[in-house]
Amino acid sequence: MRQPPLSATILTFCGMAVLIGLGLWQIDRLHWKEALLAAIEQAYNTPPAMLDDTAFMAAPDDEIFLRRGQIRGQFMTSAAFHIIPRTYQGQYGSHLIVPFRLSAPYRGGIVLVNAGWVPGAPGHDDSPVTDKTALPDGIVTLTGLLRMADRPHFFTPENEPARDRWYVIDHDRITARFDLDRIPADPVFYVEKPVSGAPYPVPHEGTWRPNNNHLSYAIFWLSMAFVLAVIFFLRFVMERKNL
Repeated sequence: MRQPPLSATILTFCGMAVLIGLGLWQIDRLHWKEALLAAIEQAYNTPPAMLDDTAFMAAPDDEIFLRRGQIRGQFMTSAAFHIIPRTYQGQYGSHLIVPFRLSAPYRGGIVLVNAGWVPGAPGHDDSPVTDKTALPDGIVTLTGLLRMADRPHFFTPENEPARDRWYVIDHDRITARFDLDRIPADPVFYVEKPVSGAPYPVPHEGTWRPNNNHLSYAIFWLSMAFVLAVIFFLRFVMERKNL
């Protein structure tokens, strides 16, 4: 019996290695996502208390960082901007991001606050945007979830600070664009209760639940590796046995 072609064997095994690697990577992400969901569940089952200074400092590699609680300080409305595009109940809009200067009992510093959804997106189309003055003046206490900002994906456009077109949180560019004091950490505070009596911004009500599709992805990639092995066997092994 003749041996299968060397090129077909190499390509098949390389393809299987890639597919199995993708499947194992998805299994690793599954474990990470399960740990994240468990941390979210624990956070929402804990009554929100005032966060201390250490809560804002996440380790650079801490993907599961989140703290639910309250912060106290003042909105810096002159430096507010929008993350576009974001939808709410089928409506087009944006997320209003406002630097928030922490006050006593904190030692100072600034944290970015995602105040919620507003209709329209400045610099993106002609739809109206809610006036930023809907945010309260003076010292306020906010309740919400402090977590890492959503990461950009392959199709996320580049931010354009000069045109105030923001698609994803970038602390360094935001700090430079609005001439802010150095923002102490990467986490963003997502408000879960209305910050004013105005209809907008709409806060992030309800429990944050990221999608967890990693198991189905892992099954898909590992299945593809199995299918490739079966095709190789039928094409180059069984067929030659029948010759």
